[in-house]
Amino acid sequence: MSLNPSVVWAWLIRATKWHEWYQNCKDLKIVEGKSKVDLSPGSIFTWKTFGMKVTTQIKVFEPFTQLAWRGSGLLGTGYHVWLIQQAKNGCRVTTEEVQNGFVISIGRLQIKRMLLKQHQNWLIGLSEMPKRGLPH
Repeated sequence: MSLNPSVVWAWLIRATKWHEWYQNCKDLKIVEGKSKVDLSPGSIFTWKTFGMKVTTQIKVFEPFTQLAWRGSGLLGTGYHVWLIQQAKNGCRVTTEEVQNGFVISIGRLQIKRMLLKQHQNWLIGLSEMPKRGLPH
């Protein structure tokens, strides 16, 4: 199936639906922004990921191409980027994250494996959502 960048983008910014396709997302609430449903430039949202509450702010919002946020929680801070690139038959989606903090530095190898696995699950879930059409 070819992934349409505009449909992928619609699912990616519909953060309040992430829990439907990413099991590592719980209790997400957009607390500041243009919408309480979709992410927008500068949006702030809280959520639980990896069992921890994180407060996150959108830092890059380039429709159909790039979304990035900085988040902070009990164990440290992180910066997460999503890239959507045009491809011959639709688009390619890449995600990457960096983290900083004392506990994170101690458990770096274990955390890296866990992040890689969960981010792969997130990508797989996102790739399935366009089959539903646009989010409701």
